[in-house]
Amino acid sequence: MRFSLDISVSAYQNRNMRTTVTLDADVYEAALSLSRLSGERLGKVLSRMARRGLEQRETPHRKGRRRFPTFDISPGAPVIPASRIERVLDDEGIV
Repeated sequence: MRFSLDISVSAYQNRNMRTTVTLDADVYEAALSLSRLSGERLGKVLSRMARRGLEQRETPHRKGRRRFPTFDISPGAPVIPASRIERVLDDEGIV
């Protein structure tokens, strides 16, 4: 399933621009979940996600003790939709 959204570009641009984009269902669900959790508009969340994806950064390899375990995810790994995670958390009685 694909979703089409009509969104406006954030105030970071010199002028307002509206466009229609087609998103895969998992991307839409993830952005919608982030929007609901943060209280930000969906367009703003999508813009932030796009900017983050455009950043060219290397992951620093830090040694030492971390508060939480971390791991690398391969670029081709499938995205787990937020709705699926929420459903599992509800089923398990977590949170």
